Amino acid sequence: MNTIAIALSDERLLKLQKLANGLNVSIEELVLIGIENLLLPRTKCRKRSPIDRVSVLH
Repeated sequence: MNTIAIALSDERLLKLQKLANGLNVSIEELVLIGIENLLLPRTKCRKRSPIDRVSVLH
């Protein structure tokens, strides 16, 4: 297993924290769900996850 570090503005970190809290998951879980969904083949039916209920962060 590997670790990835990313730089986020305070505003984006706050948005992630709020989303994660609202979905009752950690920020790490929320980000991992998003990454896993991005890596699924587009033709495959994607399983519903908490990330499906949130909009893309800008």
